[in-house]
Amino acid sequence: MFLDCHSFIKRNFMATNRLISILALLLVVLQLGAQVPKDSIKVLKLPAQGLEQKGYLTMGIRNTISTFNGGGNYTGMGVGGHFRIPIIPRINTEWYADYITNNIGGMGHRTDYHIGWSVMYYVISPYKLQHTSKNPVTRLRKFNPFVEAGHCFDYGGIYRNGDDKPSAQRWSSAVQFGAGTHYNITPRFDLTFKAQYMMHLGNEVHGEVRNGQLEIEEHSHGGLEGHLLITLSVNFKLIRIWTKG
Repeated sequence: MFLDCHSFIKRNFMATNRLISILALLLVVLQLGAQVPKDSIKVLKLPAQGLEQKGYLTMGIRNTISTFNGGGNYTGMGVGGHFRIPIIPRINTEWYADYITNNIGGMGHRTDYHIGWSVMYYVISPYKLQHTSKNPVTRLRKFNPFVEAGHCFDYGGIYRNGDDKPSAQRWSSAVQFGAGTHYNITPRFDLTFKAQYMMHLGNEVHGEVRNGQLEIEEHSHGGLEGHLLITLSVNFKLIRIWTKG
């Protein structure tokens, strides 16, 4: 009974620390976004003149750091790709796939595969109308801060060193939410930084080294167990799919 109580307190304490870390990161990102209007004069001229806002199909590659992996606060690294389809100037969608892996105390490793989508809402308009000596022109801001939320399907497996088959695995779905910003280097090329938390909706598997042994646990609940994902991506706008005059 005492061990169960101690385990419950420890889990809730860890979950609280995770939420504090998440909120701190989101507040930093949103604070950076709140400062963007002061620098909004630093904009990029769009390829075409006139009062036009253009939506492009965008392709990107990404690197992701995933914290809280494996139940022992292990950190994973991953690679992936995505494409974006804008709906209107202030709403974009992102469709992605990630592969993430992390070492578990030198005695095993965990792999995670994510395939999903997110809706991105720009907290300020990505475009700025400027008056020139001739005609007004629409220009793209250097920074486009956003908040986002979405859903994914995922697979997670924990392997002991030397094993080809996982000792524990789970197939589930998850929801994620977070914030970030695009930094537009050119009108068609940007870097994107974002942080988001992913909560699993199905069962969960953990791997942790205790007393020199790799202990693997399976749980039939999700809750706050998941990953804090920090992603940096390089993106290029490929094809114009709509123009808003």
